[in-house]
Amino acid sequence: MKNLNVLVLHDHPFSRMVIVTALRTMVDGRIYEASEGATAITLLKACGGIDVAICKLHHEGQDGLAFLREASRLSLIHSVIASGVPETALRDSTAAAIECLNLEYLGDLGVALQPARLASLMAKFRRGNQRHAPGHYALASQEDVRQGLKNGEFKAYYQPIVDIDGKILLAAEVLARWHHRSHGLLSPAHFLATIVSSGLIDDLFQTMFEQGLAMQADLRRQGVSTMLAFNLHPIQLTSSALSERIGKMLARYQAPAQDIMLEITEDAMVSTPAHILDNFLKLRDMGCGLSMDDFGAGHASLDRLCALPFNQIKLDATFTRSLKTQPRAATIIRSVVEMSKALHVPLVVEGVETLAQQTRLRELGCTVAQGYLYARPMPTDHFVEFCRTHVGDTTPQGAASTALPSARRYP
Repeated sequence: MKNLNVLVLHDHPFSRMVIVTALRTMVDGRIYEASEGATAITLLKACGGIDVAICKLHHEGQDGLAFLREASRLSLIHSVIASGVPETALRDSTAAAIECLNLEYLGDLGVALQPARLASLMAKFRRGNQRHAPGHYALASQEDVRQGLKNGEFKAYYQPIVDIDGKILLAAEVLARWHHRSHGLLSPAHFLATIVSSGLIDDLFQTMFEQGLAMQADLRRQGVSTMLAFNLHPIQLTSSALSERIGKMLARYQAPAQDIMLEITEDAMVSTPAHILDNFLKLRDMGCGLSMDDFGAGHASLDRLCALPFNQIKLDATFTRSLKTQPRAATIIRSVVEMSKALHVPLVVEGVETLAQQTRLRELGCTVAQGYLYARPMPTDHFVEFCRTHVGDTTPQGAASTALPSARRYP
């Protein structure tokens, strides 16, 4: 594990020394240590962030989760190993709390350190998931975002949606990335809040939508067609002009509406005023698909799924990540699979990152998936090449009920 930088946060000097000593036989990078959260934050700011934090979460006068919240807010750590969580129920809750902070949870060391256990947890860290440079560029200003949109710095990236075996491309989700002139490639965490608060979400959506439609048109000229999924922000659903704007862009690029899926987060459907329902109906009548995104992570009730014209469910990645740490996650996933079949609403599982997750999801009846195991979000030229190598003539066996057409080559 070369160049892996680790922080050990533990209030007991001897326990901290034992962990640090064991780590020196495993990693070639820097190892930092601290006895309390404030000191740890100061260390991380000075070094620019680390890869893995080994953290005792509960001890007298200290709150390890408070440290993790602050470190996550500043993008100073990527992954977490918990220490000293004795009970199974607490371990499950700890995993959930860490993942809610958008941190990768590698596991728990237990009360007594076992070097082999530490080595196995450290080995779970994958460099491919490492974050961009931490902390130094947290949130864009309104002026910077406007300039970026004007300069064409926002680019569409594509994350494939595939059959559970990863052999056939079925669709791709379009995700915004900012090729910032000074700070490099930035994810939505750096700019989406500013985009929304500045009233620029329609501008960003139009940029992503038109780039996606242009790419689709190029693929069609090469004889390949695939579905693209675009994210709609809840604010956009309140606009009476939404469906008309989308229709005009589809007409401009001569794009089939049937090749477009619009993803709406579950939280956006807590209440559904008449004008939002009107947009849903117009978009479905136009031929676009509607997907309930992050299903199971929000607060919408199941009657929203029955009452609204969705023709796809995307199960939130939290359930996939919880398969190893929370036994109930498998039961929930199996239930959602059966529900989607009964409702004839296709299901996509998100957040598939390991072969073990893929195997378990296949056993639970999942047939369509998305996640880093298959492919990370990629720029246009890389996605076009991905289409060439994963194009299929038919939907994979067992996935027919998904109603997601595979990428297909025209005769």
